[in-house]
Amino acid sequence: MPKVTESYISNKKDAIIQSARLVFQEKPLSQITMRDIISKTGFSQGGIYRYYSSVDEIFLEAINQATPTVEIDLSINQLIESDRSLADSISDSIRSIGEYIKELQDTLGGKMLFSLLVMYAFDSEKKKTVVEKLIFHQTLNKAQLNIIVCIQDNINNGRLKPTVPFNNLLKFTQSAIDGIANDAAILSMENNEETYITEQFEILAKTILYFLGLEQ
Repeated sequence: MPKVTESYISNKKDAIIQSARLVFQEKPLSQITMRDIISKTGFSQGGIYRYYSSVDEIFLEAINQATPTVEIDLSINQLIESDRSLADSISDSIRSIGEYIKELQDTLGGKMLFSLLVMYAFDSEKKKTVVEKLIFHQTLNKAQLNIIVCIQDNINNGRLKPTVPFNNLLKFTQSAIDGIANDAAILSMENNEETYITEQFEILAKTILYFLGLEQ
């Protein structure tokens, strides 16, 4: 029996992912089954399950492969550690999250992002096995954490005197970012998104500065 090479395995997996992407364009994520992907590839059932045990694993790899390789968390670190004013560093860091989400919309598509959010929103187990492993999810979490740490450090050293409790500000910011991303995904499916993300993150940046006592 001929030896199976790494190249052979990689080509097979790529063929499965490419076929899955075609299925993504035809059906909502929540309605896609392994049978759909098997049918699209033309492979046997065993030929698919040898590499992927579930639709979720295929979703995960397909989305991670298509995710833009932008290290936004490092960019935010550079902004925070620069010689610019604290207000500029924080507001530009928040805007950069908006730019990253906009790039995600352009690369993955709003329909895909919205479907992901809806499908896994109320499934705590799949949140761990799928959502937590999504590269863009990890990247956004790291970026937000960098901003949070910056704000917390500057509250502790007295440079920032927020007008609302820090935990409330944190919850507000996370909810606002999630809400903007969800709304933008819906609008993009209606071809009505355009400048929405930029505008909303501009408002969010100004609001956070106001709550931090740094209104510009």
